Amino acid sequence: MALRVIGIVGIWSIRLYEPVWRHLREAFLGQFPGATFATEDMFFSPWQGKKMRAFADSIVCKYDDGGDDVLLVGWSMGGTIATAIAPKFKRTRVRGVVTIFSPHTLLWGLFSWMLGSNLKGIGVPVVSCSARFDWIVLWGGRYPAALKHFRVRCDHLLGLLIGTKRTELIAKEAREVLV
Repeated sequence: MALRVIGIVGIWSIRLYEPVWRHLREAFLGQFPGATFATEDMFFSPWQGKKMRAFADSIVCKYDDGGDDVLLVGWSMGGTIATAIAPKFKRTRVRGVVTIFSPHTLLWGLFSWMLGSNLKGIGVPVVSCSARFDWIVLWGGRYPAALKHFRVRCDHLLGLLIGTKRTELIAKEAREVLV
């Protein structure tokens, strides 16, 4: 069965971060040959919990179709959304979740709680990574029940924006754990 990689954008919009998602798309398609890559995005702010939950539900509605397996890849708040929706898939197998610089336990897990993410585990393998010099998610980037967690030598945005070295590392680490 083929694999669908679903990229979940964090707050605000993909238009601001298109180069980051282009690099992530290339890296994940390179590590998961034969996969497809789609990006899901909705403009929201961190205090718009209702809108975030609606966005999360729309992803499940769209991809829980009994088709090919999915790999959820979320950057920033997108990673927290990914861990919240993975257990909601009933007809489609979620092969794993990759969270990139996501605020899982930031502010005592506020966003995870707001989205319904279980920090003790979600029933699918999770790979999380945090940025060593993150100026947005100062702490809380480690998903507590991750099969693997590692730190990337960059900040929240620029390291992923200016080149492919870090996105390739993230995709490679994910492949080693999830395949």
